[in-house]
Amino acid sequence: SKELQITIPVESTARAACMIFETTGGETALNIPRLRRNGFGDSGNMVELGYGVLAKGNKFAGTDYRNVFMLIDRNAGDKTDIQENTIIRCSRKDASREKLVFDNIFMDTDGSGSDTFTFACFDGILARLTPHDASCTGGKPRKDGSLDISMVVGLPSFSYSLLADSVENMEKGAVASRGNFTTKTYTVKNLLPGNYSLLIKQNAGIDIMAESTGGVEYAHAVGRRKQGEVTWTIPSLTSDYRAGLCTTLGLGKNILHGFDVKNATAQVVVEGKPMGAAVTLNGGDALGIIFTPDTVSYTVNGIVVHRAAKKAGLGWLFGMGFNKGLSTIDGLSIDGGDFALTSVSRGVAYETKKAVEDSMAVIIGSECSPNVPKAQARSAENTSSIERQAHSALTVTRKDGTGMAFSAELRLAKETDAELLVYDTSGRLLSRTDMTGGTIKRADFTVPQTGVYVVKALTLEEEFTRKIMANY
Repeated sequence: SKELQITIPVESTARAACMIFETTGGETALNIPRLRRNGFGDSGNMVELGYGVLAKGNKFAGTDYRNVFMLIDRNAGDKTDIQENTIIRCSRKDASREKLVFDNIFMDTDGSGSDTFTFACFDGILARLTPHDASCTGGKPRKDGSLDISMVVGLPSFSYSLLADSVENMEKGAVASRGNFTTKTYTVKNLLPGNYSLLIKQNAGIDIMAESTGGVEYAHAVGRRKQGEVTWTIPSLTSDYRAGLCTTLGLGKNILHGFDVKNATAQVVVEGKPMGAAVTLNGGDALGIIFTPDTVSYTVNGIVVHRAAKKAGLGWLFGMGFNKGLSTIDGLSIDGGDFALTSVSRGVAYETKKAVEDSMAVIIGSECSPNVPKAQARSAENTSSIERQAHSALTVTRKDGTGMAFSAELRLAKETDAELLVYDTSGRLLSRTDMTGGTIKRADFTVPQTGVYVVKALTLEEEFTRKIMANY
């Protein structure tokens, strides 16, 4: 009922994207459908992004909703600083209305009236690492250090390899630990103190959401196979389906060897019939079927729980039949990769995710000696005592006027091999270069953009660290 005047301070020669909020008095019922008919709506601390009204082929329409984010910039400047943003993951996808929904969003988060909101989709992975020191017994470090991996961005399942860089009694490049995990957090245990390289990979696969109102919804993988491995993870405990091997496309009803999944349980299926006691499931658990020309093995979290001697004949097909209600499957893969689906019923929606990997440097410290880098010393803000004493031997200077190219020089008391490593502030390894020269080692490097970077020079005996600022 009141007039509201909104002033947008944009010069007549400038271009700007503006957002107008519809205002109504408290005595007027809020017309939610009308408010949400456009690309962006806000009501009840909930924000919706309508991807249906965006340009055809936009990334928001095809990406998994868990890879869509809302960035809140409290500074409301003309440049987005990812380090200053609040990052909120999309809560859910309403496919029938072509909306991506963000719950519990509060406008003007600091009371300044100047928040800026940006929507983004990210198909990579982002991990936060928390290393823990190895303990000390009799002056010697024990093999009980650990590394907590928290997947901030990425879709299960994941695989990792932890390789030794400079670890006592381990060759460089030796595998300290390797495995798979399907949860958002994972801990690598039994680590010696030292420097490691961590490679994390989001495995390729298919995420499926099926909704049945009564009959069986279904989907099948393309092609027959005489051997292979099918794996998938359990994202929720409210599903009801049968998935496994079959000999013909029977609309999800003729699966002979696989699992019956009902809410929080899974039961082995042999010759089309449930067999044995059901296994209790937790969110993130993995089910699998390994088949050869002569046998079929059933796995839960990589452990074989049943085996059946069966001939593959012309080869197995993989199929799924979804019963009444909403069922979900994550990271469905055959032999570690994605594949094509065929004979998919109307109630089945699916998204294919690609393989993505990232590498980071990890330091596991020891409680025994200050000469072993502490686990917390992953950046220049938290350097160990040996780094503080020796860092003056390493100097870093700009190589040209752009501010993105640098030259590093390391002065040593005796000649030895040295390599130069450059990290961003999250601990991600950007480059690794062998330094050349005698007692004065040199190496050039570039960084991708403005910001703060950590530069380390490593020899067989010492570690030298510098923090640099790259700007134009």
